Amino acid sequence: MSPEIQGTAINPNEAAELQGELRAEQYRQTPEEMYEVFNSLIAQHLFEGNAQITLNKAIGALEKEGIQKDTLSSYWPAIAESYHAAGWQITFRTPYSYLGEDFSPYFLFQTTDKLSGEAEHVTRD
Repeated sequence: MSPEIQGTAINPNEAAELQGELRAEQYRQTPEEMYEVFNSLIAQHLFEGNAQITLNKAIGALEKEGIQKDTLSSYWPAIAESYHAAGWQITFRTPYSYLGEDFSPYFLFQTTDKLSGEAEHVTRD
């Protein structure tokens, strides 16, 4: 006798729809203080369209606002997507020990204008 299958598997369209709903809920739950901290850090470190913020500096600033270190990893996807939608390209860099790299992990916020300007400059050479 074959086992009875209960429930229904989600199809790709339903999965995408559910993912959108989950992300929307995550955006609603993201503490406003997280945006305030990153806005302040970006403004403090902005130079020629780039803002490089070390992970330790971000965590320290968040903790001063009463936000736990683990909260950053929980809400980072929502934060990153929000800044991306606002016109930033965001990269998180961490050292590769096997390459002998030794630096503090950091977030790099770049304006999309800066990125397109660099691409234009490269094509003119």
